[in-house]
Formats: sequence, C-alpha cells, structure tokens
Amino acid sequence: SGGGARHPLARHTTIAYWPGGNSQLEADLMAPGAFGRRVVWGSAQAIASVAQRSPASDLIMMRPRHALSLLCAQDDLAGAARRAVADSVVADQGACMSSLLHVVEGSPRDADAYADQVVDVLASWDTNLPHRTSDRVAAELQNLRRGLLATADWRLNGSWPRPSSLVVRCDRSVDLERHPGGRLILVRAVPDLRAALPSLLAGDVSHVGVSAHLLTDTLRDDLVAQGVDNVLPLGAAEQTYAGRPHDGMRVLTRLVRWVNG
Repeated sequence: SGGGARHPLARHTTIAYWPGGNSQLEADLMAPGAFGRRVVWGSAQAIASVAQRSPASDLIMMRPRHALSLLCAQDDLAGAARRAVADSVVADQGACMSSLLHVVEGSPRDADAYADQVVDVLASWDTNLPHRTSDRVAAELQNLRRGLLATADWRLNGSWPRPSSLVVRCDRSVDLERHPGGRLILVRAVPDLRAALPSLLAGDVSHVGVSAHLLTDTLRDDLVAQGVDNVLPLGAAEQTYAGRPHDGMRVLTRLVRWVNG
C-alpha cells in the first residue's frame, strides 16, 4: 500500500542480516556516512557492539525485550487462555510482544486450573499449526528441567525431550532472559498483582496483555510508570499498524530527515 516498492522509504531502505564476526563487512556497515540511519535489532551483545562503533545520532536501537500476560481468577479462564496463548505464539516467542509469562492474580489452585486450560489451547495450536522444537530449544528445556525449574509442575504436549508445546507452573520469579522460546509458557500465581508488579517487571518488559477484569486506568498507569510501552487487552499483541510507536518512539519519524521550507 502507499506505493509499495516505489515509496520513498522503500527505495531508500536497505535491510541486512549477518551472524557477526566478519570485521571487514562490519567496518563497511559502520563507516561514517555509509548510511543515513541505522536501525539495529538484536541481542544485547549485538546492540552493545554496534553502539560502540556507530555515531549515536544516526543509530536507532531496538534492544531485546519481553512480554507477559496478566489475568485473574475471576476471568473466564478458558477464554483468557485462548487470548493469551494467541499473544504467546507470535513469532515463535521470538518477538518483544510474544508473551512468555502468564500471571494469575489468585491462589496456586487458580493458576493450576488456568495452566490446564493453556496446555489444551496449545495442543490445538500444535494440531492446526504444527511446530517443531529445535535442537537449541530442546537442549535449553533439558537444562531448565534439571536446574532452574526442576521443582516446577510441567505439562507437556507431545513427548519429552522434544515436546511440541508445554506449560510450566512455577512459584518463583524467573529471569525471562533464560526463556528459550518455542512454545513454552510459564504460569505463576500472585496474591496481589499491583504489589507484585516491581518484581514482575524487573526485566525489560515491553508489552503487557491484560484481561478485561484487570484493565483499569490505575493498572495501566502503574505499568507505564514502570517502563512498559504497550498495555493492550489479551489477544491484541499482533494488532498493529504501520507507524505505530515502538519501544516508546515513533520509529518512522526517525528514519527520515525533516526540513522546513
């Protein structure tokens, strides 16, 4: 739309992906004046490496961030699970809006009931949109089951050691940087959601999906005050549009040069 490949932004944009390690290529890409703007989206190490070699004035950095879902025991748990899982499977959990952790305000029993709903919804996704667990994810799941999440309650679809999807009910805080992606959803209960927000948002959380029972102006203000950029209803993570703010900025406005005349 809007002219497609003929649009000025399309004609003047180059997208490059490389695994890193080629010093000559990177020297050319980072050379002063090689590009008018640089948008870098990658791991923390990639961001730091580029930031050290590129002028800050023309560098737009998309740092790695995470998402989570908030609901409560008063919700229709089956409906909440369908909507929250739709947020979780975005980009095989590789995008900043892909929910990794579902938090239930209620008792551990409420979280167990919700986890049962989530694993059933994931099974339906596995049937209708088959998913293959990669070697990397399988290895990281092994490490989590033997270590950090050894005492958690694991619910699997498919068979170990390569489940097609899974839900892990845990009662402890988990660093979302350790999340391997794939179709793994962490479920946790908290008795008081607002009191738990500082610990839940301790990582770099970009997006929070919130159930209708909880989506109040007060909670929205609490979330954005602690650095969250997107607070949307459950199931709306992928409902985006061109030019939408991302990471707290209007990226398209930074890709062009604004002049007066």
